Amino acid sequence: MLVPAVASAQSTLTTISGIAGIFNVFVGVMLVLSIIMWVSGMILWAVRLGTYPTNRDEAIKILEYAVVVVFVLDVLLGVVEFVQRHTQTTLSILGFLVVIVIIAIVVQSGMLAASSHKDEKEE
Repeated sequence: MLVPAVASAQSTLTTISGIAGIFNVFVGVMLVLSIIMWVSGMILWAVRLGTYPTNRDEAIKILEYAVVVVFVLDVLLGVVEFVQRHTQTTLSILGFLVVIVIIAIVVQSGMLAASSHKDEKEE
C-alpha cells in the first residue's frame, strides 16, 4: 500500500538532487570565471604600471567585478543551504509571499477599475 508513495518520494528527491547538481555545476563555472577575471585584472593592472596614460581604471573595474561575483556566489550558496536545511520554512515563506502578491494585484486592479469608473462618470 505504501510502495507508490515511497516511489513518488524517491523520484521527487532524485529531481531535487538533479537540480541541485546542475546548480552546483553553474556555481563552479562562475567561480572559475571569477578567478580568471581576477587574475586577468591583476595582470592587466601590473602590465600598465609605468605607461602613460595608464588606463589602470579598467583593470580595477575588472577586479571589482570579480570580487562582486564571488560575493554573489557566496550569498547564493547560503540561500541554497538554507532552503535545503529548512525546506518547510522556505515553503511557508514563499506561500506567504504569493498570498501578499495576489492581494496586492487584486487591490491594485480594484483601484484602477474604480478610477476608470470615476473618470467615466465625470465625462
